[in-house]
Amino acid sequence: MRKHIITITIAALIMLTGCKSVFRSSSPDRDFPSWASGECHHALNTARDAIRSKGTPLKDKSIKVQVIPGQKKFRDGWGWYQEEPTWPNGGMWVGGLTSANGRLIQIVIDPTRATDPAALHMGSLIHEMAHHWLIRNGHGSGHPPLYDNVLPGWREARQTTGN
Repeated sequence: MRKHIITITIAALIMLTGCKSVFRSSSPDRDFPSWASGECHHALNTARDAIRSKGTPLKDKSIKVQVIPGQKKFRDGWGWYQEEPTWPNGGMWVGGLTSANGRLIQIVIDPTRATDPAALHMGSLIHEMAHHWLIRNGHGSGHPPLYDNVLPGWREARQTTGN
C-alpha cells in the first residue's frame, strides 16, 4: 500500500509540474527564423569550427537571430543605420550586430527578398555567430587577431572599430 501511495504521489507531481520541466533537455535553444533555419545552423557551426580550429574551447549556448530589412544598398550588400551614442559619430551602417550578452544576433537582408534564405549575407552571419560564441563563452566582444584568417570580415571590422 505504501509503495502505491509513493508511486501515485510521484505521478501526481510529474503531472502537476509538467513532463517538460522534469525531463527537460539540457541542449541550448536555437530561435531562428523558420525560413532561414538551415542557413543559421550552418553559420553557427561554421563559426564554432573556425574558432575551435585556433584551440579556443567553446560550450553550446542559447541564441536568437532576428532579420532586419536593409535600408541602404552597399557594394557588398545591404545595411541599416544603427544609432549608438558610444560609437564614433553616434552610430554607423551595419550588416549585422550581436547583443552585448551574445544571445541575440540581428542580421540584414535585402528588403525586397525578406524571406529568401539566399538573400542573407552568409559572411556577415558567420561573423556575428563568431561574436556569439566568443561572448557567451567569456572571450569578449572584440575582434582578436587570432581569428583573422578564419572568420569573414574579422580583420576589417577590427580596423574599422578599433577593437
